Amino acid sequence: MVISIQYYDLVLLGILASLVLGFAAGALTTISTAITVPAAALIGIALIYQTIFLRGPVSSTSDLSEEAHEIELPK
Repeated sequence: MVISIQYYDLVLLGILASLVLGFAAGALTTISTAITVPAAALIGIALIYQTIFLRGPVSSTSDLSEEAHEIELPK
């Protein structure tokens, strides 16, 4: 059985690592975790931005031109 790690798996690990890093920095230094966790979360925010807007989950721009189909909901 071969386990493959994809790009989005690494992004999720990066977000988790940034939050753990912020907590560890707050626990191991004199700086409050109320400051270090949100500051380290900026790394996670940057990863999310890069993943969604710069490397979005589409193969090409032609994927973006497909229209969404309306569905009938039961009343």
